[in-house]
Amino acid sequence: MIADHASGAGAGQPAGRQYTGIQMASRKQRRAAIQAEKPTGLSRLDIARRLNYHTDFLREVAKSSADIEVAWNLDDIRRSLHFIADHGDEAGSTVVMATAKIFERTRDDEVRRACLESLSRINHTKARNELLKISQNQGLDQMWRDLATTSLRRMNERSQPIAASVNGTALKSGQP
Repeated sequence: MIADHASGAGAGQPAGRQYTGIQMASRKQRRAAIQAEKPTGLSRLDIARRLNYHTDFLREVAKSSADIEVAWNLDDIRRSLHFIADHGDEAGSTVVMATAKIFERTRDDEVRRACLESLSRINHTKARNELLKISQNQGLDQMWRDLATTSLRRMNERSQPIAASVNGTALKSGQP
């Protein structure tokens, strides 16, 4: 089979094109990688559907008057926050307020960290403002203010394009 491909006479090979077995495998791998990178209409639809589900769930948690640690499954909250963080570019501003409210109302460290991570990944002005509020809230422990500041810094670094100098090295912001 490989010999057919090498000679250019293999099935599906145009006359005059010669590929070795390795080249054929390499081309197939590249095509598969390109296809894997492109979200299909179905996967985009699935992500949008799941974003809506997790957003609605987090909004429900944030609106509830009950103690979050008692009334809700913290694993479910963390799972939703992680999904939002993973798809922050597609997340809307409505989830920002719910996430900030959950951060404010919970005392669970893991949920709070997941809230900060989610806020830092949501590419929206409201998310940036909520991180800023948390970082300046004197009623919080210094650790949480520092984590919010770090998250805000990472968010800003991701949103700023990196310029290159003449010799190809990356420029730091503020550098001539």
